[in-house]
Amino acid sequence: MIMRKSITQEIYEAMRNKILTGELLPGQRILERELQQEFGASNSPIREAIRLLCASGFAETVFNKGAIVIDYTDIHRREELYEARTALEYYCAGKLASEKDPGKMSRIREAMEEFENVVSVDRMNRGHIIDADEAFHSTLVELAGNKEISSMYKNLFLFSRSAAARYNQHSDDIETIDDHRKIYEAIQANDIFLLSELIRKHLMVK
Repeated sequence: MIMRKSITQEIYEAMRNKILTGELLPGQRILERELQQEFGASNSPIREAIRLLCASGFAETVFNKGAIVIDYTDIHRREELYEARTALEYYCAGKLASEKDPGKMSRIREAMEEFENVVSVDRMNRGHIIDADEAFHSTLVELAGNKEISSMYKNLFLFSRSAAARYNQHSDDIETIDDHRKIYEAIQANDIFLLSELIRKHLMVK
């Protein structure tokens, strides 16, 4: 039996997608009355959806303005965003390095090779490359086995992807294609110091 999403979840996901695609711009107010007209919903689910947007970092509440779209195009926010990604990825990669689980290493290698394959056969398709890059980084985080970190990381990646799209750039440029292999090899060798440097440089704001 397929469970239907709640109206709150539907509104939340619709608003989140508008933020990520740039339909709602950084600093733009999120007005309850407009959402009521758009979704035909009452105050309760709309306010809950806005609360979820704020809780997951897509919006923030500002005095005398209410909820507004958070601005990840601001350089300071973007730096903090990538610092957070670096910290989470380094923790997860370090945990995987210490575990030395053959099955997990195999999955990391598969994600790495899939990324390299996408770049080699579809170099001009930016969307496919970003999807393959996301799959590699998400694999590192998911295999670490911490659901709370996985949830936080998913939003962080969405933020970085959205901010990069507005600048027509991405933190993981094609020029850094070999970074994934270097990270994989550092995990395999349990080289924590090298791993820290590789992840930091790979995710550096450009």
